[in-house]
Amino acid sequence: MKIKKKILFCSLLFVSCFFLFKCGNPMMGNELEIFIEERNNIEIVFYVGSEIEWLSATGFISSGESGKKYAIIITGNFDIDGIVYSTDPNSKNFTFDSVTGITVTIKPDTGSRTLNLKGTGPSSGSIIRLNNTQTLNIENITLKGVDNNNHSLVYVGDGSQLTMRGLSSITGNKGNGTAYSGGVHVDGGIFIMQGSAKIDNCGTASGGYGGGVYVGNDGTFTMDGGTIEDCEAKYGGGVGIAEGGTFIMNNGTISENTATDDGGGVFVGKGTFTMRGSAKIYECTANMGGGVAVLSEGTFTMRGSAEIYECTAENPSGNGGGVYVGNDGTFTMNGGTISKNIAIDGCGVYVNDGIFTMRGDSTIESNISRTNGNGGGVYLNAGIFDMYGGKILRNDAGTGKGGGLYIAGGNFFMHGGTIYGEDEGENSNTANEGKSLYLASGTAKYGDGTEILEDPETDAVERTLRDIPATGP
Repeated sequence: MKIKKKILFCSLLFVSCFFLFKCGNPMMGNELEIFIEERNNIEIVFYVGSEIEWLSATGFISSGESGKKYAIIITGNFDIDGIVYSTDPNSKNFTFDSVTGITVTIKPDTGSRTLNLKGTGPSSGSIIRLNNTQTLNIENITLKGVDNNNHSLVYVGDGSQLTMRGLSSITGNKGNGTAYSGGVHVDGGIFIMQGSAKIDNCGTASGGYGGGVYVGNDGTFTMDGGTIEDCEAKYGGGVGIAEGGTFIMNNGTISENTATDDGGGVFVGKGTFTMRGSAKIYECTANMGGGVAVLSEGTFTMRGSAEIYECTAENPSGNGGGVYVGNDGTFTMNGGTISKNIAIDGCGVYVNDGIFTMRGDSTIESNISRTNGNGGGVYLNAGIFDMYGGKILRNDAGTGKGGGLYIAGGNFFMHGGTIYGEDEGENSNTANEGKSLYLASGTAKYGDGTEILEDPETDAVERTLRDIPATGP
């Protein structure tokens, strides 16, 4: 049953099976008309086509009981004043204030609808701010931000949850002073992307993390589908993870994002990133780690048919076209493929004081040095590289050294897997010296402790290294 009501924000009358709101001052002739209805499983549905109707609906929900379920049906495109967080106890800091346990679904009456953030400067604020076990589902709605905004377009606070579904979009919010994401800031809450949802054209200030999404304060981001593209930050052009944050990428794509420092697609620092299923990161760029950078005790696990490809470490001294692992970061590759990435050194993976492990059917292939650097597949500068399985093949160090693997320091242990050398046809790695491996410094041993280099007079291994029985876990 849908009924046209004259509603006001401040008072409510219950009549039969529907609600009658009163809003404005009837003596001044400014009563607001809004459609509402009740449905099964949803206690109240609001039909909203303007900012004043939006404020009336969110205001009513804010003043309601905990545990209720609501729907807001958007009937037109309109502009909204942003919410700017303030320590003033009288200010409105959250979309639904402090009411707890509510579930709100926002979707269009037909097709898709857009909510535009008002303003053009640093104090434009956020369209959505959640906290206190509030759950918000967005379906086929676009949230559009502004340039030079000091705030994330959406904030997901501790205990709250946001789910983007269908063709929902968060777009066009560029940070001027915000350190944490122009798109979605997950600050202890839960964020889920599904279907064809998209985050694009978002960014942070010059020193910020996670242009599209930042996950921190033990928050969680699960990406089951959708796209994050054309976003920019200093660390993690697409996604930044730190402060105990967790990112689980089951599907979807992260593409064409840029980091001015580390992690063009994803930056992981003191957090956890799991990439699996058919998830893809591609065509991202950064100074270090064109696809992914894992630093500061961060952890990255890759498995299934996940792919990192066609990413670039494009700084004149940029390393790790696909993945950069450093500063006690850990990267475990149980499956998936790292391919067609470009860098100077470590075109597939660059390890600098981190831990890199290959297992299962993981593959590093067809990565290319753009200036005849070293380590077409992997460059080990410091730290540990344990190879229990997988393949390193078809990588090209040009006139440099170590087509498959270059070791400048640290310890390499080969327990299994294959690094292709000469006479392997199209599978051969290519380099001026050491088609499979080049040991400049550090150690290179099999799992039983024997040296990989058979000739102490040379640092290069041209033959294929393979079929070593696994001795590790």
